[in-house]
Amino acid sequence: MNEKTVPTASPLGSDRRLGAALCISLFLCGCFAGAAAAGALSPGGLRDCLSGIAGALAEEAGAEGGAAYLSRLLSVCKYHIAAVFFGFSVLGVVCIPALAAARGFFLCFTVAALARSFGVSALTLGMFATCVAVSAPCFFILSVQSFSSSLSLLRAAAGRPSRARDEPFGSGFFVRCAMCVPALAGCALIDAMLIPRVVTFLSLRPAA
Repeated sequence: MNEKTVPTASPLGSDRRLGAALCISLFLCGCFAGAAAAGALSPGGLRDCLSGIAGALAEEAGAEGGAAYLSRLLSVCKYHIAAVFFGFSVLGVVCIPALAAARGFFLCFTVAALARSFGVSALTLGMFATCVAVSAPCFFILSVQSFSSSLSLLRAAAGRPSRARDEPFGSGFFVRCAMCVPALAGCALIDAMLIPRVVTFLSLRPAA
């Protein structure tokens, strides 16, 4: 009598689903917290915050040529690089979801602070849309696969071996990293072109 074998789900696939649920949920929580924090700022605190944002952007806008682009590329990619880095450590199980929450918080805090002071404009929407359309999907791709890899390393450290087909650092890991590089490079280029306009906007238009 032949017994039918029931296929089991890949642990790596379930790890990715868990990572996606955690990272997306905490990213959204960070977005709500960032928007709420910007809305709760006093007028004085809001002015100080905007001065800091304008100063940082003016410093980037003051750079010339390749230095300006490299500065913006690093700014765009810092969360993505951190996510990949934590994927090679068992600490990524905790740090990658926390990184997603921080990404959502600072993104929405900045956009909400600008929108509160100057109203909803094409520039504030453009800054948000560029990140959401390009940078955020790349961040989720890299953070989810890095969370899965980190969880696999944690299981291995606990003495639970994984099957060969579930190895976390297969070719797919590095292919997805490589696919995100041109997208992030293009995002940095768009941001580098927007920053001088944002600086001019902040310097010429008084806050509400």
